Amino acid sequence: MARCAAALAVVVTGVIAALGGTADSARGFSRWLGDCGPVTALPARTPHARHVTFSFAYAPKPLRSGEPVTWVVRVANPSPIWWHLEFAAPSPADVLLGWPSAPRVGGSTFARMRDVSYAWTLRHSADAGVNTVRELRPRTAFTCVLKDVLNVKPGRYKLLAMLNLATPGAPFYVRKTVEVSPTCGRPCE
Repeated sequence: MARCAAALAVVVTGVIAALGGTADSARGFSRWLGDCGPVTALPARTPHARHVTFSFAYAPKPLRSGEPVTWVVRVANPSPIWWHLEFAAPSPADVLLGWPSAPRVGGSTFARMRDVSYAWTLRHSADAGVNTVRELRPRTAFTCVLKDVLNVKPGRYKLLAMLNLATPGAPFYVRKTVEVSPTCGRPCE
């Protein structure tokens, strides 16, 4: 188990570093949560804050229809307070894409599921189970690395990356507009 955790930490370190994170954020071991890595200590140089932070990145840029994609969701607790986050099964995080003409995103959900062209959890759902609690001690963080193939038509989409929290809480989501380019006929540069 420790060997597996160490190997996965090396892979996650590479992904985080490629997306602009730090290798320190991928080290350590704790209880696993679905596609999320262990809770790890924040680097000493991380500024102190009063609240839990949520960040999101993806690769490659630009996104390409029919090509592999990696979504990275990171939750950090730079505060002096312990946080307990309760996740609804089956997945702790999700990424949704909807057409720009779809109704406005309200909070952490789209207005109607039919407005969603892509949802990471639709292809990666495990069996539903009991809710899982992840404890974030002061100065700790965890990262979820979600891999998939982006099978959507080329075009402009509304993107919603979020934590699937079981109870309402702080707004752990990111909304943005992204462009999905056509598939390359040859290796993309």
